[in-house]
Amino acid sequence: MLVKDRGQQAWQGLSSVAPLRFRRYESSSHRDPLDHYAMYLWNLALSRDIYASIQALEVVLRSRIHQEMSRRYSNDFWFEDQSLMGRHELRAISDLRSSRRNITLSSSADQIVASLPFNYWVAIYGSNYTSDVHNQISASVFPHRKARLRRGDIAHKLGRIRKLRNRVAHHECICDIPTLQETYGFITDLLGDISPDYAALEARTSRFMRTFRRGSAPYRLYAALRIRFDSY
Repeated sequence: MLVKDRGQQAWQGLSSVAPLRFRRYESSSHRDPLDHYAMYLWNLALSRDIYASIQALEVVLRSRIHQEMSRRYSNDFWFEDQSLMGRHELRAISDLRSSRRNITLSSSADQIVASLPFNYWVAIYGSNYTSDVHNQISASVFPHRKARLRRGDIAHKLGRIRKLRNRVAHHECICDIPTLQETYGFITDLLGDISPDYAALEARTSRFMRTFRRGSAPYRLYAALRIRFDSY
């Protein structure tokens, strides 16, 4: 059996698990099954690499917001202040306490902050908190930002990152997103605005741009070799 035929067989077996999800990798009619397989493997690598970068931003962002909100309002549990937070954010805290066994009434503020989802921090920069958050703490949260601090700009970048994070978390195809490289740039920009040292660490350790620039071609060879030797 030819490698191409084995590729067709292997791809059919893989894509039959979730046809609609895998159809994204078959968007170009001229591609053969090995190209589909290579695109899928490339997507796995891209998702792995960019998710590590998103996690780095999430940790740095929530830590800095928590630090500055605690300082500004003299309250480590600022996220439970009904005069400050919106009902959705208050509900998130309530749901967290009721659904997580490790979050109790005696839990520290740091434990609760570490357990909040990325969506929570994106919402902090929503229009509902323009005066209470942006005008009060953003200069301290993003102390190294050279351009003017505009809430809308920060919200736009965080919103794009949140959507990408959700797609990666749900194992969706991201390799065909036209703005993928730009969104990665948003991650590195915000990291640099918060902490140049952390941004430098990201630049030294991240594999995303290398994986992105290489494209799917190296994975075609890997797929062909794997299919060839797995057949014996």
